[in-house]
Amino acid sequence: MVLFLPLSFLLKIRMKRSFEDEQRVSAVKIRNGLENLPVPIPNALPSPSFPSYLFSLPTIHCFCGPRGSGKTTACINLLAEYIIHGAFTHLWVISPTLSGNPELALLFVLPTEICEHVEKAPAFLQSMQSTLKEEGEIWRANEWYKRAYARYRNGNPTQKDIVLLERAHYILPLDLPRPAGALLIDDMTHTPLFSPSLKNPLNSLAVIHRHVGGYGCGLSIFCLVHNFLTGMCKKLRQNTRVFHLFETADTTQLDSVHKETVGVLPLAEFKDIFLSAIHPPGSNGMEQSHHFLTIDPYNSNKAQRFRRDFDVFLMPPSFTHMGENKPFSPSDQGQEEKAGV
Repeated sequence: MVLFLPLSFLLKIRMKRSFEDEQRVSAVKIRNGLENLPVPIPNALPSPSFPSYLFSLPTIHCFCGPRGSGKTTACINLLAEYIIHGAFTHLWVISPTLSGNPELALLFVLPTEICEHVEKAPAFLQSMQSTLKEEGEIWRANEWYKRAYARYRNGNPTQKDIVLLERAHYILPLDLPRPAGALLIDDMTHTPLFSPSLKNPLNSLAVIHRHVGGYGCGLSIFCLVHNFLTGMCKKLRQNTRVFHLFETADTTQLDSVHKETVGVLPLAEFKDIFLSAIHPPGSNGMEQSHHFLTIDPYNSNKAQRFRRDFDVFLMPPSFTHMGENKPFSPSDQGQEEKAGV
């Protein structure tokens, strides 16, 4: 008698055995060995301010889905939430179809921060970086002055503080917001801006986006594409921190997303969690869904790496078997039950 077991069942057994094998590995502490401790930063500047339920900044997000899937609405909702909490001082938009997209008009983008011509995009990107660099230098100088002025008012200024204050004639420091930009790119697939060329300025910007404007600033990028592989070049995908995947008829996209983002998770589990995100409990599965799977592959808490939309965490079975942390603390148990996680 031949017994055939489902592939998903075999994968779960393999994952469990791998975890058990890992627990049997011996570890011996090296006497006086070098510990990899955090590097303290003296006089660190304030970090970006945003609610804990959002994603860390600066960042790169990719919203991937066919036309009409709801990716523009989702992107606008996320940007609006950041803007409401003062996370960005600039919102730039590159989109040749901006004038025909009424949803984007809800973001109230300044005319000077809009680019609707493909050929002008490289110069537009350079202008953005120059703006953030100039504002970043002013903001950092003001932050140092604020600290010197505070020490002076408290009666313990340093000699450097006195020199700085005398040059400024002891004027009151300004209350300047931390410069931080957001760039929304829509309908630019198959243009030079999304090409894999080393001369493409967007590829270079993706690598250095966290440092645009200098220490304490940064630029976040939000891309809207129709296809995961052909919509974004590999360098841009490799620097993307969060992916939002919408319902698609092209099942090969799931294989590509799995391979490049969460390869340690069994493919069968990834497809299950995608279907759970797209078709939540109670849906009939026949109508087009505007729900999406959010993948945050670099989140230090693995229990928070998958979400339905923005507000529901999804836990794959293998994470539960491996004893990963739960998405919420015990004090948030009511939230967890309400979310249905």
